[in-house]
Amino acid sequence: MRLLRRRLGVSIVKSLNGDDANTAPGVSVAAGSPVAVTFVVSNTGTSYLANVTVTDSLATGITCPGADPATPNVIPLLGPAGSSGVDGQPSAVATCTGIVAALAAGATHVDTGSGVWDSGVGRWVDSGVGCRWPAVAAPV
Repeated sequence: MRLLRRRLGVSIVKSLNGDDANTAPGVSVAAGSPVAVTFVVSNTGTSYLANVTVTDSLATGITCPGADPATPNVIPLLGPAGSSGVDGQPSAVATCTGIVAALAAGATHVDTGSGVWDSGVGRWVDSGVGCRWPAVAAPV
């Protein structure tokens, strides 16, 4: 009998107004304007991931595809890496969206996070995304 080793992993790419916010120095946004935030969540492992919660300290109204209306920011199921979502199987990638209220000129917002697999409960805990994005005054 051959045992297969499971590999667990998740990747989150956060974009602000369509620009990748995961790369330093971050994304500059116009001060005083709301910011559209997108989270592309990918299962990079070989196992299914269930009930993946997407949060951000400033984003509101986060919604994910297939989520229960009571928990719109929870991705019910991600397939293993490479899953395309055809034939009724879950995709390995889900895109969630939200809004960040306007920041004042010169303000910054930094999200950081880490993911740890808790085998006792069979889920990731304290997972998050790291990025930095300053708000800057809009050109006149």
